[in-house]
Amino acid sequence: EPPPATPPVPPSAVVQSAMDTCGEVIDAHLHESLFFPTSDSLVAEMDRASVSRGVLLAVYGAKPSPFSDDPNTSVQQFSEDSGGRVYGLVSLNTTGSNWTKDRDAELDRLATSLEMPAVVGAKLAPPHTCLELGSETMRDIVDTVSKSSKPLLYIHVGTTPFCGPFGLITSGMIGCCSREYVDARYLEILIAQYSEVTFILLHAGHDFLEETSEYYYNNTMVDATIQVAAAYPNVYLEISAFLKQPLANVTMNKIVDAGLMDRVLYGSDVNHFPGEMLPYLELAVPAMVDA
Repeated sequence: EPPPATPPVPPSAVVQSAMDTCGEVIDAHLHESLFFPTSDSLVAEMDRASVSRGVLLAVYGAKPSPFSDDPNTSVQQFSEDSGGRVYGLVSLNTTGSNWTKDRDAELDRLATSLEMPAVVGAKLAPPHTCLELGSETMRDIVDTVSKSSKPLLYIHVGTTPFCGPFGLITSGMIGCCSREYVDARYLEILIAQYSEVTFILLHAGHDFLEETSEYYYNNTMVDATIQVAAAYPNVYLEISAFLKQPLANVTMNKIVDAGLMDRVLYGSDVNHFPGEMLPYLELAVPAMVDA
């Protein structure tokens, strides 16, 4: 692996403390963004935040990607152009009207993309794509990942703002946040059966909806996610996006109380706009230290 790039400006004291402890800062949750249309522009943003490496997630949904014709190919090229600074996670499209018809082609898309050289695993967002966690479709996907040379699978668990007004405003669609789409316990059978697959449960199940939502779970999906992670050594938690949200401290303390901080990945999920990566990192470091 190439050495991390030297940041163009000295890191802040908060970020330096993380670098002193960990050696480098890896942001495990990045997205394609209109503000960072090239690998160079994203790497420059990473440098400003003193982030040495990042993981870029491909996204497929009911509407075409605004960034590329094929997200998997785009993420692979983006990562390849980064000089070892960015690695890709690929996905597939489960939102078609006829999965029986689309199944073989989409699973082949996933299997083929997983073997791309700059790709390190796969990613799913079930509440965004209305994919039931305990479904046969999910089994097909996990099985495909297990047979690849990169048996790593990110899965969004817990709710999403797209199940509320934010979804309509930003994408014209509403996600699926009933329990079968957000409760990590629906994954337990697959996690136990496919022990060779490393599962990264995104956002640690944090609740992103308002108390007035019919799908507000008062952060109990965090409890469900922690329960699963505590039971299976092939499960890790990721803490992106929620540290600016209500109950963030509650979520972090629950992870600590469960003795799972050694299975936590740092990710931001904030590079949708410029200048967000560093503030989130500076928020995360003390939150992790305090926890």
